[in-house]
Amino acid sequence: LAARLFQVPIAILSLVDAHRAWFKSAVGVDGTEASREQSLCGQALGVPELLVVPDTRRDPRCVGVPCVTDEPPVIFYAGRPLRGPGGHRVGVLCLVDRRPRTMSEADQALLHDLGGWAEAEIAAAELQSAYRQVREGEAQIQEVLDHLVDGVLLIDEQDHVELCSASAERIFGASSAVLLGRRIQE
Repeated sequence: LAARLFQVPIAILSLVDAHRAWFKSAVGVDGTEASREQSLCGQALGVPELLVVPDTRRDPRCVGVPCVTDEPPVIFYAGRPLRGPGGHRVGVLCLVDRRPRTMSEADQALLHDLGGWAEAEIAAAELQSAYRQVREGEAQIQEVLDHLVDGVLLIDEQDHVELCSASAERIFGASSAVLLGRRIQE
C-alpha cells in the first residue's frame, strides 16, 4: 500500500533489533533482512517522528552506509519509527527510491498515519500472542485441576467461579458450563 500510495519502487516494514532489520513486509526487495549498519533503519529509529532524506548523496548522515554506496544506491529515504505497545521503538516503515525526491507535508502526514496503522497491527499481534499464552496457561491449569481428587473452584475478586475441577463438577452435580461465572454463594 505504501509503495502504491507514494509511487516508490521499494517500501519496507521492518522490525529492528540490535544487529538486524527484519523485513516483515516488503515490496521491491528480494531479501528478508539486512544488517542494521547496512540500512538507514537504525538512524530512522533515532528520530522522534520521521526521517526524510531527499538525496542520500548529499546528506552527511548517509556517508559510508552500504545501501547508499552499493549499486543500485538508495537515493531517497523516508522512514517512520514504529513503537510497540510499551512505547519502545521496534521497527520502521520506510519508503525508498533510486532517485532524489521530496515529500510534501501532506505526504509526511500520510506516512505518519500509515505508521500508526502499522503500530496498531503490531499491538494487535502482541495482544493476540499474549491472549494465546494466557489460554494455554489456563488449559494447563485445567488439566492439573481435572486430575485432582478434591473439588477445586477458582474464585475471582467478585466471588464468581472462574475455573472448576472435574471433581468439583461431580461434587456439585453440575457441569463447568453451569458453574462458571456464577457467584460462589449460589
